Amino acid sequence: MSLALYRRWRPQTFDEVVGQEYIKMALKNQVKNNTISHAYLFCGIRGTGKTTMAKIMAKAVNCLNNRDGNPCNECEVCKALSAGNCYDVVEIDAASNNSVDDIRELRENVKFLPSTTKYKVYIIDEVHMLSQGAFNALLKTLEEPPAHVIFILATTEPHKLPATILSRCQRFDFKRIPYDKVKERLQFIIKESNFEIEDKALDYIVRCSDGALRDAISLLDQCMAYSNNLITFEDVLNLIGAPPVELLFDVSDAILKKDIPKLIKIVDDIIVSGKDLSVFLRELILHFRNILMFKMADGVEEVINLPEEILQRYKSICGDFSKEYLYFIIEELSRREGEMRWFSDQRILLEMAFISISNRENFGDYKLEEVIKRLERLEEAIGLRGEIPRKEPSKISEDRKEEALRSEPQKSHLSIQDIKKKWSEFLLSVKKEKVSVYALLKEGIPFRLENNILVILFRQGYGFHLEGIMKKENKTLIEKVLFDFFGVQISIEGRMEEKNPEDKSKKAVEEIINLFGPDKVEIIDE
Repeated sequence: MSLALYRRWRPQTFDEVVGQEYIKMALKNQVKNNTISHAYLFCGIRGTGKTTMAKIMAKAVNCLNNRDGNPCNECEVCKALSAGNCYDVVEIDAASNNSVDDIRELRENVKFLPSTTKYKVYIIDEVHMLSQGAFNALLKTLEEPPAHVIFILATTEPHKLPATILSRCQRFDFKRIPYDKVKERLQFIIKESNFEIEDKALDYIVRCSDGALRDAISLLDQCMAYSNNLITFEDVLNLIGAPPVELLFDVSDAILKKDIPKLIKIVDDIIVSGKDLSVFLRELILHFRNILMFKMADGVEEVINLPEEILQRYKSICGDFSKEYLYFIIEELSRREGEMRWFSDQRILLEMAFISISNRENFGDYKLEEVIKRLERLEEAIGLRGEIPRKEPSKISEDRKEEALRSEPQKSHLSIQDIKKKWSEFLLSVKKEKVSVYALLKEGIPFRLENNILVILFRQGYGFHLEGIMKKENKTLIEKVLFDFFGVQISIEGRMEEKNPEDKSKKAVEEIINLFGPDKVEIIDE
């Protein structure tokens, strides 16, 4: 039976490990200087070398002919460990051996001296899967193990480990492997395997790995099995189930043209072709992220890591979108992606996302400052603005805050538009005070400010959030932060958005049409 590609090319020395330079240097020095710790914690995302480094460490500390901290891989001990024939190095999968009894058995076994090596090494993979009782059973042994025992714990979720375990280990955090390092390693494996690969295909495999070298090698292994000595870009797309890049640009073009029938047809074509809608949606979010990157900054080519012809297309299309519209698109698609895991019909969710995005107006053609000014005049015309007192927060001492809250406010010029402009910053201030209140309040929209009362509007379906902010302790906290932030005494009132709100004024409707143009406004009577 042939080995999987990632096992066949697994590094056998520290120097062969791709990336993780700091960790390699630290472990080599410990082996050379005989300053080995009794317990290590290797943490990081999958496929970054945690288990590989643990195996190399087990060989290095027991090697009979150590070479600058690296195992020689030629002595009897190294050969036995490489072949998996040494019982003094024990690998434990904590996902399936996570009970108290499993750890008690381990505690009994550590007492015995190693049979053929200097150290007994216990590698516990996915250690965060141990039960609380198992952690408690492991604790004392981990703190003061016999001199001949070394523990190496590996996990992708170190935050799930008890602090008592963390404090007894030397911790090493494995970072994602850099793009160029992953690409270089794949090129080496491809050459040694007598294969060829298109540049676009190689770049795509590296990008899909997201810094996990094992994932990249596993995907390459599949491509080699699928191809005849030449791996093409189409081969990779077919194996992953990802959409062609051209299809992603078709979607963004259709959104710009508000061509809903074409978008629905694209969804249908993906389903008919057997592609995974969740994979398509993930790629689409990344596609609009790339557009946004080119929209916001120069010199982002190295971050995006795509072929030159695709980068040029992103450069040309980014000018057709406003950044506000791109924010909305990415947020809407990300929200639908999160809902897909709970929704039985993914097709409907994606179609709803496309319809919502296409019906959302792109305000890129307008100057934001001019729109704000005209909206302010419009709000004044229909009576949505109120003038309330404003004091500079820095000039109000803590001793006088209570008095100011009770006093009759003086006339000032704080408007609803002032609050809207600072609403995001204000929400962050609420978050610092209490995250749960922030989570409730962020779903609301500041709607009207009149007679020192701020009306906060919530959409249909967010009644829970409305009730939450109007609870006495939460309402008091929000009003306190409003005073601290704006220097003004403001009360809040929560309301649900009406399903069929009536027009306040015929003049207001005319102003809206004048502001955005008759071709950009559609009035629907339900």
